[in-house]
Amino acid sequence: MVLKKSGFVAQTVKLDDEKDDDVFLFEGDDLEKLENLKSALAIGEAIVPELDRDVKVLKIQESSRMNDFSLSDDFFNLKIEELRKEQALRNEAVEKAGMLRTKAMRERDEQMELRRYNYSIIRIKFPDDFIFQAIFKSKEKFDVLYELVQNSISFDNIPFELIGHSLKKPNGNSNLMGLTLAELGLAPSALLYFKISDLIDPSIKSKIHFYLKSELLEQAQNF
Repeated sequence: MVLKKSGFVAQTVKLDDEKDDDVFLFEGDDLEKLENLKSALAIGEAIVPELDRDVKVLKIQESSRMNDFSLSDDFFNLKIEELRKEQALRNEAVEKAGMLRTKAMRERDEQMELRRYNYSIIRIKFPDDFIFQAIFKSKEKFDVLYELVQNSISFDNIPFELIGHSLKKPNGNSNLMGLTLAELGLAPSALLYFKISDLIDPSIKSKIHFYLKSELLEQAQNF
């Protein structure tokens, strides 16, 4: 569209090997205009799309506790297609386990797994039964997640940690900085728990009634 607006016309031409190729040709003799367009493209900056975090705050209701749910017997009955897919995955796993695989092969599989998901939905559960939810790129660093939570809580200068079974490296958040969400096993989704550092005096913790900022709590939805 930019080229057409600038005076270029789409044409199909014959190449040396007699194959057709679609090109844009500049029509006209206004070379000064062409030079100005070239200069504008040279100094222009690319427009980088910004991911909408789609931040949500959910309030857990007594009747819908996250671990209090029941499933019908039908839930555990797999369909034929699901059984075949599960068997295929198991066969692949057995085949890989039986292979003498090189380090390069293992690294290749790890990289393929990391590129499997583009985005991740992260939920942070707070002690007061509020859940903070946001969307991230799976390639984003753990630092970005930590900073967003830090900017969303109602108190400053109190260290905290995000913990959970999903984390592949659970030994302190300081060891997670610089690693991507995919590398930490937090894609395509994960549930983490907000925990104030054990170094903080219990009397200070007892004064915290709500963890998230008031403007976020006002947007809370029942969950």
